[in-house]
Amino acid sequence: LVDQVDEDPEAAALTYFDQHLAAHSASTLRFAVVAAREEYRERVIAKLDRVETLYLSELMATHDAVEGLTAFLEKRPARWTNQ
Repeated sequence: LVDQVDEDPEAAALTYFDQHLAAHSASTLRFAVVAAREEYRERVIAKLDRVETLYLSELMATHDAVEGLTAFLEKRPARWTNQ
């Protein structure tokens, strides 16, 4: 949620940092950022795993995927069959 909007967001962020964060240990803040991003990181990794499985087990099983790669390696236009 947004509780305020500033005309100069960069200046507002620097002011917030100076008032609330600058006095704290940089290493502690670094670990706090890592901890805060952990759930997002886990979701991204899980999504990448699902997309990789989809790519390898389904897309690469199609004729057109193989044709596209073959055409690229042979430096020729692909001949799509929609299969």
